[in-house]
Amino acid sequence: MHSVRAIPLLMLIFWAYFALPIVIGFPIDATYTLVIAIVIYQAAYLGEIIAAGIEGLPKGQMEAAKALGLGYIPTTFRVILPQAIFNVIPGIVNQLTTIIKESSLGSIIAVSELSYVMLQVNSNEVTKPLQIFGILAATYFILCFALSQATNWLERRIANRRTGRVVVEAMG
Repeated sequence: MHSVRAIPLLMLIFWAYFALPIVIGFPIDATYTLVIAIVIYQAAYLGEIIAAGIEGLPKGQMEAAKALGLGYIPTTFRVILPQAIFNVIPGIVNQLTTIIKESSLGSIIAVSELSYVMLQVNSNEVTKPLQIFGILAATYFILCFALSQATNWLERRIANRRTGRVVVEAMG
């Protein structure tokens, strides 16, 4: 997975778009190509995030499960992974923000996503690129800012849960 992280996503998109159809022998829709490239690229990062979450757990967790007579698989799925996933939720949400930003690279291979649509609108409305790309920037900002706020909220909630503080939040 380290080798995938060393490749720029744009290069991976190009390889998936141009080389993958040659390798498998039939054409692939550009949208599927983009999804394949982003999934492969993000899997490397998400794998590292989850591995760090597992490595960050106290070693005594595995030992305690063994002392209780649990085997490797039950220990992994009932003890280790639930704690690790709880610890890495903020990192995973951050990666979702990255995926939103990376989706704009689909415009390079003509995937009809937000950036591509705005490029099309700009080609029709040549006189207003500042407004068009301002709307695009504002849209990406709103999406990413909302996810980053959700991440901050999750991190605070997880930190409070770890310290034993119960936070009562007003609904509404």
